[in-house]
Order: sequence, then structure tokens, then C-alpha cells
Amino acid sequence: MTQIACRAMTAAADRISRRTDEMGSGAWESLVAVAVVAGDPTESGIARYAGIHASDAAAALAMAWSAGVFGEDGAVVEAVANRLVGGLDPDRVAEAHAAAARHLFSAGPGVARDALAHARSAGALLGPDELLGNCDRVGSMALELGDYPTAQEFLDAADSIDHSGDTTLRVLRLCDLARATMGLGDVHTARAVLARAAHLADAVDDPLLSARIAIQYALPTEWNAGDSFAIGLLERIDTDRLDIDGRVAVTAARALTEMRIPLASDGSQQISWVARHSVSRSLAQEALDLSVSSGPMARSMALFAWRATHRAPEFLDSRLPVSTEALETFQKLRFPTHQIEAAIGLAVDAIESGDRAEFDRSVAIAQWIADHDGNPSVRFRALALAAGAAHLDGDHVRGVELSKVAIDIGTKIDAPGLLGASLSFVLQDITSRGAVDELHIFLDDESLPEYKNPLRRAAHAYAATHAGDLDGALRHARLALRSVDPELSYLFVGTRLAASAVLIGDAQFSRDLIAMLDPWEERVSVHSAGWWCDGPVSLALASLHNSLGEEGLALGFLDRADPIILATGDSRSMVRSGVLRASLSGPVGRLASIPGLTTRERTILGLLATGATNPQIADALSFSLSTIRTDTVSIYRKLGVNGRSEAVAIAVKSGLFD
Repeated sequence: MTQIACRAMTAAADRISRRTDEMGSGAWESLVAVAVVAGDPTESGIARYAGIHASDAAAALAMAWSAGVFGEDGAVVEAVANRLVGGLDPDRVAEAHAAAARHLFSAGPGVARDALAHARSAGALLGPDELLGNCDRVGSMALELGDYPTAQEFLDAADSIDHSGDTTLRVLRLCDLARATMGLGDVHTARAVLARAAHLADAVDDPLLSARIAIQYALPTEWNAGDSFAIGLLERIDTDRLDIDGRVAVTAARALTEMRIPLASDGSQQISWVARHSVSRSLAQEALDLSVSSGPMARSMALFAWRATHRAPEFLDSRLPVSTEALETFQKLRFPTHQIEAAIGLAVDAIESGDRAEFDRSVAIAQWIADHDGNPSVRFRALALAAGAAHLDGDHVRGVELSKVAIDIGTKIDAPGLLGASLSFVLQDITSRGAVDELHIFLDDESLPEYKNPLRRAAHAYAATHAGDLDGALRHARLALRSVDPELSYLFVGTRLAASAVLIGDAQFSRDLIAMLDPWEERVSVHSAGWWCDGPVSLALASLHNSLGEEGLALGFLDRADPIILATGDSRSMVRSGVLRASLSGPVGRLASIPGLTTRERTILGLLATGATNPQIADALSFSLSTIRTDTVSIYRKLGVNGRSEAVAIAVKSGLFD
């Protein structure tokens, strides 16, 4: 340190010492008390809120330290602070709160809650107009930054103190408040806020304002498909008075709201629907045609509506470019709830077409969106998609971890699709572990509302086959097939039913499934939310034809399935294909000379020789893991060997391998 610096510091210390000596105890206590009220008992805080020079503030702070105002950790001792503040005039306390509020409001959303607390304590010193302006400014800024808790608190505060006659401003604020509340995952409260906005807007002859409320109320449609209030809001709008963007957005919102009506609900959860193709598709196409000359927000709405109303397999080729443009357009706009739906939509369409690279890109974008937004609904959707991708890769441990986090988040906010996601992930976990003995949990009371969903019926049918109730399994499988809708996970329902059909053994039901799936043999079966990729449709067709004894057709479909499996990196389907091919390509026949083995045991021995594990064999043959273990022990006993390697050696000698 230079001599000049040393002299400067010494002089400063001397000045502080002199000011301390000159300052009476009452003076420094009141100065520090003001800063304590303002929440900033530092040198700069004392100078700012007491309105004194920095040297006086330093002297007051030094005396406060020597008087025991601060503890060893540097925090103000509460009892001392209360004594100091108690000695101030009430008006001086209010002035300190007002000054702190103004300073903190100007500092941004990070300290806005402290600012609001000071403002409320300042009373009339901070006028309602000033407080309202600050709350609106902080709330709007926090909303744009994705800080939904701060946005909700300040916009709600602004709404509670705004008694002006500016109805339009109040309605717009309520729309923002609903966005913030939606961002916290509380959709039901958000819709109540929007309903208030709609009633207020009746007093304003502004169709654009009414359109904004109606569109915001209608989305996301997963929460309120077929909602009569949403439909009513949209139908009341005079679209002739809107510009092109307004007409496109309203038409798209109508398509989304009317694309399906709920068939069954469990509490607030809609769990089954009936699609309304004739109504929704024409509206979506109209919106898409109009959007050619609209702005990006309206265009993205139209793209989103068209994809959502054209989910049937026959629209995939047209849907892919729409999904791609929707995601690209939504990424330019700051609406995470729309962005996540667009990312999931493209991920599903990409994997259905066999494009793993585009699928991975969409999953990564979905995760990025969730990482940069605090909306729990967005995180639930992204994590569930990531869990499905992990299972697709064969990383079932990671898939289970991600799905548990997703379900925990979804449970807290009662997220739409929660019941379906839980069912899908539990069933995936059981089948990936070969623990089909656990499937009994899906044998529930069929009077429950969830049985209106064909996927729930399919899960019951699959469980019933392993419980030995083939008649019950067939009945549930037929009911599921009868109620499946082309717009709602059509191929996925078909391939899940195929897994049951090969065990049920009813030839007519298997042929009904073949007729359903055969036109789409080049597609990949995937749940509409991306939770579960069930492999190539051609692999399911191969299993069905094999169950009917049509081995030549089964091999043909396997040959078409394998390139798709490799392109999508579907580890589970690789095992299933290998198991099925091993049972078809002759090893069972060549092992027929081994005395004492049943047909199933010969098949299992052939699969052991390929390197398949017991859980993989159990999953591929749709038997319980305990059954496979029992059969394996029986094979070893009959062959007179002590383990897998000796059994495989006999299989090799019998001609299984060259």
C-alpha cells in the first residue's frame, strides 16, 4: 500500500472518530433506526435513508457496532433493533418505508417483494397511483422474465388497489395475471381470473380484447376440451371486426376447443374423449389457409390447431412439415406452454416416421424450454417426454427416474394427462423388468371412469392374459379396439392390443388387428404425448402373423421391421425382433432331437444361446419372469447341465449355430 493511500485511510479514520465524538447517542440511534426500518443498516443505507453525508453515516455505523446493535454474524440483533425503531416518530417510520419502497422498486423484480412490503407499510405516503404504477411495471417485467411467483403477486396487488375507470387496462392486467397464475401450474385459478376479465370486457366494445380473453381461456385445450364457456366466448366474437391475425387466432382456437368432447373424467382430469372431426378439421384448415398472410403468432396458432386436429395416421406426411414449422415459429415467441406442445408434437411425428435424429432434437428443445421456464406444467410434459426417450434407448433406470420426477410434479398441479402418464410408465417399468407378475395392479374395477379410455382397457387385457383370464382379456381387448379413435394414439392402442392378442389366441381378433395395422406397416407406434414408443408396426404384425401360424408372412414383416428398428435405435424392439426371428428361423426344429424338452423350453434354450437375458426373454415371449426362471431350471435339469454355458454348448452341438 502506498504512503498516499495510508495517509488517506488514516485521515478518514480520524474524521470518523471526530464525528463519533461529536455525535450524541440520540443522534446516531435515530439515524441507524431509519436504516433498520428501510432494511439496509449499512453505511450506504444510513446515508441514503437518513439523508446524511457518508462520513456521518460511517460514524453512526461505528457507534452502532460498539453499542452491540450487530451480532457476531453481522446481523442486527432483533431486540436492539426493536428498541431503536420504537424510539422513532411514526411519521418518520412511514417516510423510511416510503423511501425504501421507491428505491427497491427501481432496482427490479429481484427485490420487488421487499419493495411491496415497504410500500404497504408506508401508508398514504406512497400514493395509490404511484404504487399501482410500480406494481404494474414490476409485475409485467417479472412475467416476461418467467418469474411467475413475483408476477402473480404484483399483478394481483395492482388489481386489488386499482379502482380507476380504465376498464381496458384492468382487463389487460387480468389477462397477464392469468398468464402468471397459469405459469405456476394453477390453471383453475387462472381460468377464474379470465372469467372475471371476460365479464369486465363486456363493458368495452372491443372485439380484439374479447378475442384475446377467449383465446387465452381456450388454451391449453388438454385442460378443458369441449368447455362450453370457452366455446361461448369464442362464438360471441364478431370476427368481421377483427384484422387477419385476429380472425386466424379465433378460428384456430375454435378448432382446438371443439376438436373433442370429454367422454369421462376423474375429478378435474379428463381421461377419455370423442373426437369431432367434421367440425374441427374444417375450422383448422380454414385457419391455416388464412394464416398465409398473417403474423407469426397467428400463424403458429393455426399450425398448432391443424396438427392437433389431424393426428390420424393418414395425415402424417402432411403433418410433419406443419409440426416442423410450428416448432420453429413458436421458438421465436415467448410462450413456453405453446413451445412445449410444439416440441412434443414434432418429436412424436418424427419418431412415428422413423426419424430418430429429429426426435432427439425435439426432445432436447423440450428439455431446454423446461430448464428456462418455471412453469411446472411445462416441466411435467418435458420430463415425461424425456422418460419415454430413455426407455426407447433401453436405459430403463433413467426412464424410471425421470418418470417419477414428472409424476411428482404432475401430481402437485393435477396436470392433464397425469393418469395416462402414470399408467404408461408403470406398465413400461414392469415389462422392461420382465416382472409381469406385478401386472395384477391393472386388474381393477371396470366401472371406473378410466375404463372409458381404450389404453386402460388394453392394459387390463394385457394383465388378464398373464392372470390366466383369457376370456376376460379378449372382452376388454375387443372393447378397447371398438372405442379407439384415429385421432387419439391409434397405432399405439393397436400395437398394445397386439401384445395381448398373441397370448389370447383368438384368430378373428388377431385378424381384426392385422386389418387395422396393415396399412401402416412402415410406421412406428408411439403414444400421442411421446411417453412410450412401442416399436415398428411391422413388428407387431410379425407377431400377429406368427401367432396365426403364418411364419412366412411373419418373417417378411420382420425383414421390414429391422431397418426401422436400427434407424430409431429402439433397444426393446431389437430384442423382441431377435427373439421372434430366433423362434422362426429354425432353431426350434433343429433342437427337436433333444429329448424331454417341451416346445417352449426348446424356444427358450434357443434364445439363451443368442445371449438374451431372462427379463428380455420374458418380455419377448410375454411370460412372467418367474416362469422363464422355472423353465430355465427345468432345461438345465433335463439336459443334465449346471448352467447356461453348458446348455448353450449342447444347443450348438445340436445345430443351433454353425
